[in-house]
Amino acid sequence: VDDSPSVKNKKEVKKEALIWRGENYKRWGKFEMAQKTYQSVLRIDNSDTRAARALDELNEFIKAVSGQSQVLKKIALQKEVTRADIAVLFVTELPLNKIFRKAPTKNAIKFNAPGQPVMGAQKAPLVSDLAVADVQDDHWAKSYITQALEKGIMQKFPDGTFKPDQKVNRAELAMLIQNFLVKAYDDPSIETKYFGGTSPFADVLNTSPVFNAIMVVSTRGIMPGMDDGTFKPLSTVSGSEALNIIRTLKAKF
Repeated sequence: VDDSPSVKNKKEVKKEALIWRGENYKRWGKFEMAQKTYQSVLRIDNSDTRAARALDELNEFIKAVSGQSQVLKKIALQKEVTRADIAVLFVTELPLNKIFRKAPTKNAIKFNAPGQPVMGAQKAPLVSDLAVADVQDDHWAKSYITQALEKGIMQKFPDGTFKPDQKVNRAELAMLIQNFLVKAYDDPSIETKYFGGTSPFADVLNTSPVFNAIMVVSTRGIMPGMDDGTFKPLSTVSGSEALNIIRTLKAKF
């Protein structure tokens, strides 16, 4: 086998071209061609982690968008989901009316710091509670964001903004899911259940404000940890990953 620098360089150039082609096939909706292209890279070099990861992500994407609307397909294509994307997934994927049918009135929409329990009597949100400074009427996710706020499953920030384009990492998604579970089960104790316990994740301290949320989602199988014993709380979440996570949450109801 010729392992000279020139041959190795040609292989790298060919692999780069195939990875680029595979990404374009995926973007164009030609998923079978994308799969074959990534597999071609692995035939050239079966240790290429980029191709292996791209193939895994493609398979996850195909699973997520099968038979779905264009809005969900658009989200599933995102490499990093935003708060607006998560609002859409909560509203479209979860049977909110069924889950909250026994609790028609929700807490007024407000920001709560991680781990801070919601206090006071429940009341329906006012119109002013649903107004968001940075989400205009023509925003593509306006109706979904309004519904997420109305149900109390997402909140505004103290300055009255929603930050729809802000990226969501794994820790933040865990916090949002924990907040949803607290409201769905009307059980504030969920927010503090694991505090004081031992962290099973090498990169999550049991003193972290997101520790409880991460334990809630991981022990329930909604967002499991990684094979290497980490949770990667600061890693971003792809659209297809987020869609499959919300569907796993949906299966709990």
